[in-house]
Amino acid sequence: MIRTRYLAAACSALLFCNTAFAQTKNEIKWTTGYPKTGTIGSTVVAKGTVTLDADWKINGITAFYWENGKKVLLAQSKWTAKYEWGADAKTGAWIELVLVYFSAGTSLNIVVDAYIENTKTGQKVTLRTQPKTATTK
Repeated sequence: MIRTRYLAAACSALLFCNTAFAQTKNEIKWTTGYPKTGTIGSTVVAKGTVTLDADWKINGITAFYWENGKKVLLAQSKWTAKYEWGADAKTGAWIELVLVYFSAGTSLNIVVDAYIENTKTGQKVTLRTQPKTATTK
C-alpha cells in the first residue's frame, strides 16, 4: 500500500512539473523552397510563417540579408539590408518579400526575425529563422 502511494505521488509530481514547464509553440519557419532566386534581376525572395500560442500577437517581421562570405561586423554596411513587412493575423503567413541586391549572381545569407508580444503579460520576444542562402538572379 505504501509503495502504491509513493508511486501515485511521484506520477502526480511528474505530471505537475511537465505541465508547469511546458514549452510554447511560438515559432517562425521558412516556407518550403524559400528563400529562392527572384524572377527579376538582382533579387531573392523570402517567405515563411509564424505560429503563435494563444495570447500572442505579431508586432512585425524583419528580413536581414548580406553577401555570402562577409563578416557579421558588416551588418551595418552597404552590403546588408533590412526590410520590414507584416504577416496575416489569422494564418501567420508572411507575404512573399523580394529582396533587391546590388548585383546578379551573388550568394546572400538571409535570416528573418518576428517580433511577438504576449497580449496578457506584455512580454516581448524575438523569433529568428534558421539562416539560409539564396543567389540573386
